[in-house]
Amino acid sequence: LLDYSAVSSEILGIPGVYAVSPVLSFSTSIGGTRITVYGVDASTFSEVSSLTLIEGRFISGSGEAVVGKELADKLNLSLGSQVVIAYNTSSQSFSVVGIFEVGNPFQERAVYIPLEDAWSLTELYGYVTQIQIKCTDPSVVSSVTESIRALFPGIGTELGMFTPTQMLQSAARLIQSWNIFFLSIGLI
Repeated sequence: LLDYSAVSSEILGIPGVYAVSPVLSFSTSIGGTRITVYGVDASTFSEVSSLTLIEGRFISGSGEAVVGKELADKLNLSLGSQVVIAYNTSSQSFSVVGIFEVGNPFQERAVYIPLEDAWSLTELYGYVTQIQIKCTDPSVVSSVTESIRALFPGIGTELGMFTPTQMLQSAARLIQSWNIFFLSIGLI
């Protein structure tokens, strides 16, 4: 967990950082279905995320939730439905204001709620599990990553950092492996 207020201004001060958005995620169940809840800052989340809503709108205030299509279908939820999220001994009712779809049923078993509500449910006030960062240009991602590592040496040991560049490199290695595999099969 990160103390968001202690690191956000430093990250925003790094040249090349365009936007920073905190996320507190936790797992729980609704109606016997295991879900991931993401507490997000609605005012900054849209700057760093490309979540695609197929119905309704994104959260704008306390007590609102956006649910994944898979979860909505499984629990028969629609816009205006009430859903109760419980964590440890706390629970809160949320009104569904939006439904998102990403094409992966597992990722659609998620709920987005306001960060303040997530803090209230978990009692982890001020802490986050992720800080999503958007850079001004893809070419500065490496320098921003190095600046963050210099500012926060714990990242990479006790904390993880993931960049889209790493994801693209992994995908390229996988494609190269498959190409070699198919070439080998073709030669045989």
